Amino acid sequence: MKEYPTYFYKYRSSKNVFHLDALFKSYSWISSRKEFIALDPNDSKIDFNDITVRQLKIKRNENRNNKFLYRKFDKLYNKGCFTDEGRELLSTLEIKKNFDNLIDSYKLYCVAGNGDNEILWNQCADNDPTKPNDFCVELKAEEMKKAANNEKAQEMIYQTELAKLDLVDFLPDFFLYEKKLKENKPTFISVDNEIEKSHLVLVAKITKALSVKLCKYREENEYRFTFSGKFSINQTGEKKTYPREFIEAIIFGYNANQETKKIIVENMPYPVKYKQASQVNGVIQINDLHKPYDFLAI
Repeated sequence: MKEYPTYFYKYRSSKNVFHLDALFKSYSWISSRKEFIALDPNDSKIDFNDITVRQLKIKRNENRNNKFLYRKFDKLYNKGCFTDEGRELLSTLEIKKNFDNLIDSYKLYCVAGNGDNEILWNQCADNDPTKPNDFCVELKAEEMKKAANNEKAQEMIYQTELAKLDLVDFLPDFFLYEKKLKENKPTFISVDNEIEKSHLVLVAKITKALSVKLCKYREENEYRFTFSGKFSINQTGEKKTYPREFIEAIIFGYNANQETKKIIVENMPYPVKYKQASQVNGVIQINDLHKPYDFLAI
């Protein structure tokens, strides 16, 4: 099994005003899934497997101690076939829509597992060729884990097809959501004893699915922090501040000009280490800059 990294890396562009502002003010933008899909339609996209009668039987038996859910599942099939109620429910797009809404409430923060990644150094912020990545923030993995409720970042799974989830796994949440609406409790999903166990299993499955990317991205060596949003229907990203202990060093790219380096060094609100990336015989090397202005001699 691959060893968990000591440091993570966030590749940035000095031509992106947000990147510099976030660096100097010590915050990160935790993106929503919708924001990821807007940049790449296949990033975080999840396909759904349709519901079968066999799955309904299994799910009914899993909820035998919950009278409400047991009865709901029991009404959906009879003698190995869907009932009229089951066909009506499963023929609508309501379940898929609500499942998508739940997944869209998850927040994602992506980092790389290495700072000498040529592909990422050659990428551009916002897919804009005028904003090349020219610096990289080296982040302490342990400090990031503490800030993420002691949850480690998920190493991305690279495969030839998109992630898939079973729609049936969402049904307990869907039924209980409907029940709470009828009881005039308009929260999206409320965690209580009757659903907590099944929902935590669902959270784990969604988190794993959001850690899948197509094979063509394998060289990015990506890790991803996933936040379930605590069952919020908020589908936008959010700003999160972080302590100075997060940052180990700033790495200047081999394409960073002197003015960019000077701006970063002079505007960092606290001392950090500085390093320089360079290309030597086609290989990226990273060396320490022992004094903040060592780069002036490069």
